Amino acid sequence: MLLQIRKVSLFLRRAKHSKTHWSQVQKKQFARDRALENFDDFYGQVYGNRWKSIRVALLSEHKYMALVNQFGDCERTVAELEADGAINLREIYAAKKRSLSGLFEERASEDKIFKMDQRIEAFAENRERQEMERLYKEDVPEVGTREDVEAKEGGAVDFKKSLSKTLQDDKEMDFQRMIDPDFGTSALHEFIPATKLKGMEDYVPESDHYKYYSNSADFPVTIEMENNFEIPQNLDIYTYERGN
Repeated sequence: MLLQIRKVSLFLRRAKHSKTHWSQVQKKQFARDRALENFDDFYGQVYGNRWKSIRVALLSEHKYMALVNQFGDCERTVAELEADGAINLREIYAAKKRSLSGLFEERASEDKIFKMDQRIEAFAENRERQEMERLYKEDVPEVGTREDVEAKEGGAVDFKKSLSKTLQDDKEMDFQRMIDPDFGTSALHEFIPATKLKGMEDYVPESDHYKYYSNSADFPVTIEMENNFEIPQNLDIYTYERGN
């Protein structure tokens, strides 16, 4: 008994994701992505290494704060906020300022010790150099003899030959730069196929203009730090801890 042969038709079809598929959305570049690239190129040149922290702060979720109305019952409002777990921003700033002041005092004491060590090392090197000069003071180099002077004069350069050789080289260089008038304009009519688009190398990013603000040696910029910032007593700002 023979088996019946059946014909099977096979059609190949390529599946393509829709525009809303996650793989297609991931490849797409939105206006937000282009803006971030522009900011990285622009502000990265202005702020330097500080731009990364500034970028994270700008992209983080906003932290809302409560400003107490001084024209109402401010004592009751403050008590309710503190009972709810809110913290006064003035107290946070004061605690941070105290910790930084202690850290600065510790660093100042370390700098004094380091400078004292440098002075001791410089004094020891100076004493060692003086002793070496005193011990090897007698080893004075001898003055050149008459034979040495004559030997140096024997190896003098003939300036006339050197000048004639230079003139000959310049003459040959000028001859090589001459262009035959028969072949001068023929190269302009030859067709040269285009291999790439020109013009992008002349593009100057906007961040290049802000490189003039860099602290160079010719125009130093002195930055004065403000350490006496005070929050007014009538300004009560309350916030919650991170994650609350």
